[in-house]
Amino acid sequence: MKPSFSFYNELSISKKLALWYGLSLFLMLSLFGYFLYETFHQSIHHNYDRHLLFEAEQLLPNIQAEDSLSIDLTGYSRNEALRGGVEYGTYVRLYDQKGNLVYNSPNFSGVEEPLKRQIPKEPQENSFSSEWQSLPARTLYYPIKDNNGSLSGWLELTGFEWTLHEELTRFRQYLFFLIAISVAFSILGGYWLSKKAL
Repeated sequence: MKPSFSFYNELSISKKLALWYGLSLFLMLSLFGYFLYETFHQSIHHNYDRHLLFEAEQLLPNIQAEDSLSIDLTGYSRNEALRGGVEYGTYVRLYDQKGNLVYNSPNFSGVEEPLKRQIPKEPQENSFSSEWQSLPARTLYYPIKDNNGSLSGWLELTGFEWTLHEELTRFRQYLFFLIAISVAFSILGGYWLSKKAL
């Protein structure tokens, strides 16, 4: 029975050097590409969190936290965003301290798939990604406090990152293409240089 590395053993030294050089470069570029991809991915989430936080800060003046928790969006300038769908809409829900639903935005009325409630245990801002309505969604929980600093409830804002994920998919494809091209040229270049040297 022939050993499994018989094909490799039959290669010339220049070809072996070229393959090892290509493999080493592939591993290094793959690690670098993974780090770059994850950094870009987290940056996208961070930027979207800033958008949701801005939305939350615009809603805060319309929330009454004294006596009983309530919200009045009659004069809210971005009311259309609370009626919009998955393209550009923002889905808003308000919970009291015990987690009871106080308000949900009008755009929830046309949604069949329920959005799971994941209220944080600690009274601080928290955001996470999930899949909702078969699309990548991002949710921010913002703590509502009264004048004494006590927790009165939670403001929940959810939006869709599908356009950002499209950019992320394109970025990943570019990385794969560049790594493949770089490794191919490195193998050819390494083979040519080793032939010249040997």
